Amino acid sequence: MVLSLSNELEVPYCQDAQVIWALDSKRFAFNYSPPHASHTSYETIALYQLRGDKWMALRLPLDETSERTQLSQLAKEHLPTSAYLRHAEPIRDILKVRSWADANTAILYAPCYGQTSGQLEAAFLFTLKFNDAGDGKIVKTRRMLKKELEEGQ
Repeated sequence: MVLSLSNELEVPYCQDAQVIWALDSKRFAFNYSPPHASHTSYETIALYQLRGDKWMALRLPLDETSERTQLSQLAKEHLPTSAYLRHAEPIRDILKVRSWADANTAILYAPCYGQTSGQLEAAFLFTLKFNDAGDGKIVKTRRMLKKELEEGQ
């Protein structure tokens, strides 16, 4: 089956593109950085599922029209207030699929950089589980340990 991501996403000149396949090869994540202001960092994802003989885009648990960062949207719904750093740098908005735990479960990674330091201060993992119809739901969240951050995980 063929899918032209450049036509599907309508995002010309995306950078840092990476495809992460699910274990059964019937779903994949596309991590990419669409064009954005030069003084910012923006990375996001697109998810697809093979239905019959056609690749279909899956809905993300995000509001693409929101002015809030991807992490702040996920944090509002899935993290306790104390877990999210309110002084996070808004000019770095990064969300990636790190891996697939199984054919139906993607692990999302969202780093949080300090507004004044610009340094990685925290990172969060969100477990996104899909049903057969392709509906996804965040079923687990966790803040990465400082040791994991230091090791570059």
